[in-house]
Amino acid sequence: MKGAENNMKINPIDFTLKDGRPATLCSPKPEDAEEMIRYMVRSTEETDFLLRYPEEALTYTVESERAFLESRNASEDELMITCYVQGKIAGNCALMRDSHIKTRHRASVAIALLKEYWNLGIGTRMLEQLIRAAEQRGDILQLELDYIEGNVRARALYEKMGFRITGVKPDAIRLKDGTLLNEYMMIRKICRFVSALALLLYTDGIPEAINREQEQFGFDRLKAAAVHGDADHLNPYDA
Repeated sequence: MKGAENNMKINPIDFTLKDGRPATLCSPKPEDAEEMIRYMVRSTEETDFLLRYPEEALTYTVESERAFLESRNASEDELMITCYVQGKIAGNCALMRDSHIKTRHRASVAIALLKEYWNLGIGTRMLEQLIRAAEQRGDILQLELDYIEGNVRARALYEKMGFRITGVKPDAIRLKDGTLLNEYMMIRKICRFVSALALLLYTDGIPEAINREQEQFGFDRLKAAAVHGDADHLNPYDA
């Protein structure tokens, strides 16, 4: 964690929810520390798929939460994003890069959202911003997260955003009633294109195209056209 001049704070991003209401993504506001605590308590009351119970969120003080938010905003290895809907906290997410030299290419992801804001597109927008932030950091190569058994909504969101299951921790979660739940690990690789690379998009009809001699264009000709840069000048009848 270093000086604020190198922090990962984001500028406010305004967008519209699926129901038409305006929303904003931004770095957390330390002055909203008390509301953030209320948000954490409420979110943990609404689901068992978060790691905390409500009474654990109540252990935070306004002063400690304000200091925590300030430290997140000043960090160059951690990014926290809060979603405000009509001035109220609806959800938040975080990106946390590992601090050890051998694992600094990895970053953990966490996300939570109040139930009344489910299915409005907020989760997707928050994860998009976290992924974009990771892509802008050239030394982050993969994002990692966990989800608790039974959280099908979260799994669907994560898979939509490119995460894939890589393992399972059996009985990692124990609820108050004694129920044991597995925890699944997911990873999303960060892909980057550099200026020296080119992306070739084609349909299956291209390599299967046939000329007057009944010869298929084929993948070899397609590759040659892309490599030699003459794809824009090909006459389909000369294939």
